[in-house]
Amino acid sequence: MENVFKKVYDSYKENLSVVTNEIGKRDYKINPNYKEMANKDLNEWFEPIKKDYPDLNIEVKTGQGTARKDSPWIQMYIGKENSSGTRGFYCGISFDKPDAYMCAWLGIGVGNKQRYVKTQEKTEATKNYLSLSKSMIGEKLERGFEYEPLNPNGMILTKPFKEDFKMDELTKDLKYLIGIYKIILTNDKKRENNVSNEFINNEIIAGRNIIYKGYPGTGKSHTVEENHLKINDKFIEKNRYERITFYPEYSNAEFIGTIRPTIDNDGTPKYKPFAGPFTKILKKALEDKNHNYYLIIEEINRGDAESIFGDVFQLLDRDSNGASVYSISNPIISLCLTNGKNEDMEISIPRNLSIIATMNISDENVKTLDTAFERRWDTIWISGKEGKFDDCYIKGLGEITWGTFRETINYQVVHQEGIIKNEDKQLGPYFINKNFVSDEIYNINKDERMKFCYKVIIYLYTKVCKYDKTLIFDENIDSIDKLLELFEKDDFINVFNETIKEKLNKRGN
Repeated sequence: MENVFKKVYDSYKENLSVVTNEIGKRDYKINPNYKEMANKDLNEWFEPIKKDYPDLNIEVKTGQGTARKDSPWIQMYIGKENSSGTRGFYCGISFDKPDAYMCAWLGIGVGNKQRYVKTQEKTEATKNYLSLSKSMIGEKLERGFEYEPLNPNGMILTKPFKEDFKMDELTKDLKYLIGIYKIILTNDKKRENNVSNEFINNEIIAGRNIIYKGYPGTGKSHTVEENHLKINDKFIEKNRYERITFYPEYSNAEFIGTIRPTIDNDGTPKYKPFAGPFTKILKKALEDKNHNYYLIIEEINRGDAESIFGDVFQLLDRDSNGASVYSISNPIISLCLTNGKNEDMEISIPRNLSIIATMNISDENVKTLDTAFERRWDTIWISGKEGKFDDCYIKGLGEITWGTFRETINYQVVHQEGIIKNEDKQLGPYFINKNFVSDEIYNINKDERMKFCYKVIIYLYTKVCKYDKTLIFDENIDSIDKLLELFEKDDFINVFNETIKEKLNKRGN
């Protein structure tokens, strides 16, 4: 029988072009007709399998994740909700070379939510999920398949095929694998919570202090949502998180809580505790130890964080399970937690409450976090190398895509000469939103172009090129008024210096 996978692989190589751009990034581009041709060959070969599983979808995917973009792989799934590894279950066939090594596997769609869990937590979670899988599928597997949950978003079953495999045997193996896949889907629908929810909610409960850092538009807030506030693309219940923003005037009383005077129904004055967002979410977490709770702090460095936290600072040290190592006495928190009955309660952060913060590293005139404060947080850098608008055309700028523009500007910023470095002033992929771009080349439009100018170009001129306008702009641009006047014209590209202009012209054409 013809090795259809070798045909798919060889055709992929023939239709793949790899280009290294000016900043050393490799771009993989596939002939748009490739998938149609490859899917036709695959569907013909899969016909015998589809007779047993008529609702099975087969699709060739271009590139194995981010690590192996030079190889195709095959996806098999049933139902739209099960077509993605981040929200369902699906089978796959991967190969380095189809005449040398192939692997068939069944994946679980837990998603990327637990990407940053500690090693010991991940190991424990993997064991728990393995047990959960066996309870649904059974201990004994046939045809050489093995349980192999590599990580919380890993495969359940896997089987490698060496160079001596036979295509008719592969057909039988795939029928067995898809049969297991159907069992999981059937059991999953019968469960009160699906496996993904149960796995995340009940098996991994460990508090973290995390600061997501990045320059403007890298998607820090979006990353927080995806990693902590969503399960299977749906937000968790609103009562399980508090979201606040720090600013210069934000106080400890607003964050923790305070005592305020009130009037009883009979007109008698009294004092009552009012909880701030920290105390509110702490109370909920203490009352429900079976779910994760989150305090989200946007722009943590725009306020005086150490003063805002006050003595809660002491609670940020956590043990291996995620709970506070130390406790404090805080009468305001105590009164809020006990409805005014006790002001001497011992306070600590439980293991099911995480504090997640974002920090824009390019903000000017903000307070630097104290070293003792910052070391109690895990730091995750959001580089923002790629975004969903990168392949879209900037409205009013002709054939220039947002990805091309960003790469060109950011390369210039990072590689500038001299003592002053503005690496933190790079453009993140989400510095703009979808209103500034189009999937198709947008007609030269002055109004749309000027919207982009006010949003991006003025930022570059006033912030990024604050000390050296020629880093990005033509040396004759000596004022904002002149910049606006020239960018409004159809030859707007002349506002840039020769280096920028050459790269934009080259990439735009």
